[in-house]
Amino acid sequence: MTDDVPTTPRKRLTPRERLALFERRKGICCVCGQKIRGEFVDEHWRALGLGGSNDPSNRDIAHVKCAALKTRDQDMPRIVKAKAQKRAHHGLKAPKGPPLESRNDLPAKDPSKAEKAHARIERLLPERRGGIAKQFGIVKK
Repeated sequence: MTDDVPTTPRKRLTPRERLALFERRKGICCVCGQKIRGEFVDEHWRALGLGGSNDPSNRDIAHVKCAALKTRDQDMPRIVKAKAQKRAHHGLKAPKGPPLESRNDLPAKDPSKAEKAHARIERLLPERRGGIAKQFGIVKK
């Protein structure tokens, strides 16, 4: 079970579709209502992270800065809230306790830190004989 709401994959517009969208919207930014001169992006009315589609009816044009502001101030808070609601609905909770250790926690060059890391691994994992653990010298011989 993933904690993601249905997200539509982003589909890029071809140059021809981009020009047609610009002409259909008469070069007016959908966020601020000003004429667009120069760079613009195609903006989704309903965010893809909220299940919006790539249909032309869901797309509009916006200044690059206006689109970034809309995404930051409107779309992202709604996406975060939707994901939290989905997790709550399915009874998923944040994990308790310290995060699990990863390979990045194994310092390779400093022997004193490496010794501490190996001690942590020995505490967390049962002793193994062979395989990758033996290759990296984690197993006692």
